Amino acid sequence: MENKFKMSLKDSVRYVSDELVGLIESISKLEGIDADIPTISSICYGHTGSYTDVHGIIVINNIKTAWRFITNSLSNEHKADLNITYLKKIDDIIGAGIIDDCGELRDFPVRITGTDWMPEMVITEEYVKEELSKLTRENKSETEYCIEVLIRIMKLQLFPDGNKRVAQLMANALMLKYGVGIISIPVKYQDDFRKILREFYETDNMEEIKEFLYEYCIEGKENRRIGSEYYQEHK
Repeated sequence: MENKFKMSLKDSVRYVSDELVGLIESISKLEGIDADIPTISSICYGHTGSYTDVHGIIVINNIKTAWRFITNSLSNEHKADLNITYLKKIDDIIGAGIIDDCGELRDFPVRITGTDWMPEMVITEEYVKEELSKLTRENKSETEYCIEVLIRIMKLQLFPDGNKRVAQLMANALMLKYGVGIISIPVKYQDDFRKILREFYETDNMEEIKEFLYEYCIEGKENRRIGSEYYQEHK
């Protein structure tokens, strides 16, 4: 898997700024938040209009805050690293006001909807360090490495809730750091992604999900997302 994009840090951060509402939409839709581009744009500027889902509003605002945290952390490249501290910070941000014990590792068993597979019963720091050490960049492109980070963190289920959000944001912190674009799962492909993700959970075979993400979910400055024009007109 070759890198599809090569972007400077300035271009990478600008891309997130320009496409922020669309990036928020893709992450929030994967969590079941039913808000369209105009609604998300309004929420980002403090105007909820007729949208009354308080939980959805908090989710959207927290994702926006997490993207800002990531882009700010890139001013010091050593801060955007794959480690427990950075993962906990992302979870703390995305869970603020909606997830109990956000920013803390999960200490109870969980079940995953749609599958009998179950993750590790209790998550410890030693377990996390061991699992993260298995994610290496050896003999692979930065893009392939970041894809593996995303799907592995999703499967680890490190936190009480918000694990897909944490995984996407962590992987994208690294994508931006390396200047290779963004991983964003388009809404129209999310049902397919959920199915392939469940299969990955059950089999631990990552080839199909890696190919899916590489083919349909890598974007950069040459391919603008649907919705960006609306956001730019209403900034």
